[in-house]
Amino acid sequence: MLPHWFVQYMVLYNKTYTDFATAQHALDHVTRARLTINAHIPSSYTLSLNPRSDAEYEHTPWELPTVTPHTVRRLAEVPEAFDWRDYMTFSPSVDQGKCNACFIFAASGVLEYWAQKLHKTVSVQHVVDCTPKPCKGGVVDKVFEWGGPYGINAPYDGHKHICTRKGALHVKDYKVLVGNVEEQLVHALMQSPVAVGVDSAGSHYMHYSGGVLTSDACNKQIDHAMLLVGYTPDYWILKNSYGPEWGEDGYMRLERHKDACGIGTYATYVTDAV
Repeated sequence: MLPHWFVQYMVLYNKTYTDFATAQHALDHVTRARLTINAHIPSSYTLSLNPRSDAEYEHTPWELPTVTPHTVRRLAEVPEAFDWRDYMTFSPSVDQGKCNACFIFAASGVLEYWAQKLHKTVSVQHVVDCTPKPCKGGVVDKVFEWGGPYGINAPYDGHKHICTRKGALHVKDYKVLVGNVEEQLVHALMQSPVAVGVDSAGSHYMHYSGGVLTSDACNKQIDHAMLLVGYTPDYWILKNSYGPEWGEDGYMRLERHKDACGIGTYATYVTDAV
């Protein structure tokens, strides 16, 4: 028999398992997650179960691209706080599911800015369809290197389909920042949202449910892409690809000035598109 609390978890997140052994395996993961959550001492952030609590996480750190890293032109003044959500509309937070397409979600968030600026369209699913092995993971700038055209507005389903070369949005130029770049991110954000790499392997990251995640909650071996949309003096604001039931409606606040989760390791954004 499965414990009642686990059955409630299954109902809450609409979970079904193919057989008892699979359900037992999921139960083991959720049990460990509960122990982590219950042991968490109240701090600047909270933890809770989410739809991903029943899955095993494979931590595969990125190999950073062998490119000449760029630098960002520093502005004389930047706002004390800034949030792109005040100036544009991002697509709703969607769970990438079993397709390891976080890098495509982060890249698409940058492309959404350009699509709205140029009165064009873009969708995660179209980028998935036109990216080689999109569910095997990758580095964000490879999406910008392909360049497009983008434009098919299709709902995300977590599977690769036939690529159509239709679309009107083309990436003309982009920048890649590598190594000790956290202090440059504010200046980069003044140009567009920015795709960054983070270390998502820690249990506190995986079960983050709100507040400001601190630097001691995760390591710095980046393995996951997120979209950086804003900041305050104390934290970064990031959009994830784990759906609205993770974090703060799919977003995270992450401590600044500490290279928390390795956020200062890798970043990329588009500087010109047509």
